[in-house]
Amino acid sequence: MKRIVFIVKHKPGLLKRVSFATRMLVRGVKVSYIGVEADVKYNKENLYVTDDNGAYERLTAQGGKALAIVEEDGARGARTHAEYICTEVYDAEHKYFDEVWHRLNDLPMEILRTKRLILRETTEADVDYFYEMYKDPKLTEFTEALYDDPEEEKEYVRQYREKVYKVSIYGIYTVIRKKDKRVIGRVGTTVRQGFDEIEVGFVIGTAYQQQGYAYEAMKAVLDRMDKFGETKRFALVMPGNVSSQKLLTKLSFAKERETTVDGIEYQVWKD
Repeated sequence: MKRIVFIVKHKPGLLKRVSFATRMLVRGVKVSYIGVEADVKYNKENLYVTDDNGAYERLTAQGGKALAIVEEDGARGARTHAEYICTEVYDAEHKYFDEVWHRLNDLPMEILRTKRLILRETTEADVDYFYEMYKDPKLTEFTEALYDDPEEEKEYVRQYREKVYKVSIYGIYTVIRKKDKRVIGRVGTTVRQGFDEIEVGFVIGTAYQQQGYAYEAMKAVLDRMDKFGETKRFALVMPGNVSSQKLLTKLSFAKERETTVDGIEYQVWKD
């Protein structure tokens, strides 16, 4: 997102405009205001914000979308067809606008950065890399398999993006190595039926194992959960998966019990 473009009937006061623009500029985002009758050419790099249904419809006619401003009582504003609406828009922070821009443009959100890794939401394009990783029998020995048909896996990812990422602060993310932007694995959290805690897990391609990537990614996920106050979590590990057991021990997890999930025997590890 390079710019926030307000297409509004009434501009806010000068002080509020300056304060808002300054906050956004610190994050590298410019702010501009346009009248509702202006002929606006949609630019995907911008986030458009409007309180006018006509302006909203003109943007959608170009294949674009906008964040709608709604009056405090919800009685007016471009809200009829808007996917995202906001009341006190000038009090919102950059993070909010950035997420709305990503969602409206169907772009994956970056979740975390570590010294060597980027953790971001998974896309359908990542699936091809996953299938390359999962070709190695050493990896699949202790890992749940992908769908036999890659197109089914891509459809699963598409629905996951729609039903999980848009409504939850947690999820499974793609692990990318910073230095070459290569997809090297997956890490994150899952709500598994039959368990009260949140499940954490990871898969790192065999070519990238024994380099500390799994620990680095998992530590980042756990630290983020700590910030949100989510300290009850567990991991499922197959009995013969010694490498994962060692990693979980390093992360202060300990084996609690054994269980069976979908006919597969697991150890339950908790921290």
